[in-house]
Amino acid sequence: MDEKRFNQLEIQLTTAGKTLRYPSTPDLAAGFLRQPAAQPQRRLAFALAAALVVLVSLLAVPEVRARILEFLQIGGVRITVPQEQPTDAATETGLPLESGEHGLVVPINLLDGETTLPAAREEVNFPIWLPTYTAELGDPDRVFVQDFDRAEFVIIVWEDESGEAELALYSLGPGVQLTKSEPETLSFVTINGNVGAWVTGNHFLFFGSGCCEGILVQAPALVWQVGELTYRIESALPFDDVIRIAESIK
Repeated sequence: MDEKRFNQLEIQLTTAGKTLRYPSTPDLAAGFLRQPAAQPQRRLAFALAAALVVLVSLLAVPEVRARILEFLQIGGVRITVPQEQPTDAATETGLPLESGEHGLVVPINLLDGETTLPAAREEVNFPIWLPTYTAELGDPDRVFVQDFDRAEFVIIVWEDESGEAELALYSLGPGVQLTKSEPETLSFVTINGNVGAWVTGNHFLFFGSGCCEGILVQAPALVWQVGELTYRIESALPFDDVIRIAESIK
C-alpha cells in the first residue's frame, strides 16, 4: 500500500474517532480526595479514546502501520484492506466461481439451511431484527441459518421480480467470524453512532476459517457492529438507501 493510501486510511480513522462520545474532563484532584467508585461507562469511554490515540500514533510509524493495515476488524467481519493494484486488475469484473485458492464458492440462493423467519428466530440464540425502511421491502423472500464452529448467523434475502437477490441482510451472532477478501474500495461510515465500513468491488466472503466455503460478492456491502451482534447489508441499491435501511434496524 503506497503512502497516499496510508494517509487516506489514517484520515478515515481519525474521522471515525470523532463519532466517539468523550467524557467531560474530570476533577482529578477532588476525585483522588473522595476516591469514588469508578464508573464502568466512563472507564470504557476513556479506554476507547486512548485506543484510538494509540492506533493513530502507530499509523505514523511506517514499519508498524504496514502490518496494522493488512485488515480491518468490525465485529465478526474481518475485511482485507485494499492494496495498490494495477489499473486493469482494479477494474476487472470477472472472478472465478471455484478455485483452489478460494475454495468452494456457493451462490447465495443455493446455500444450505434455508428455513422460515419464525423458525430462524426459534433456532438462534440472538434477536433477529428487520429494517423498517422502506415499506416496499415487505417480508423477506428467503431466510438461511448458517452454523459454523458452534456459532450461528442468519442471512435474510429480499428478491427482485426476476428472483435475483436485491438485498441481503446478515445478522451475525456472538462468536461468528467471516472474512472478506480484498475489495476495490473501503471507507468508514457511521450507523446510529456506530462505526462501520462501506466496501465496493468484487470480492469473496468466506465462512468459518475462511478457507473452505464462501460467497462471491458483486454488490457493495455495508458492515457495522451493535453490541455483540454484527450486521452486514449487501445490495446494489443507492448508498443513501442502504444507510437508511441500516439505520432502521433497531
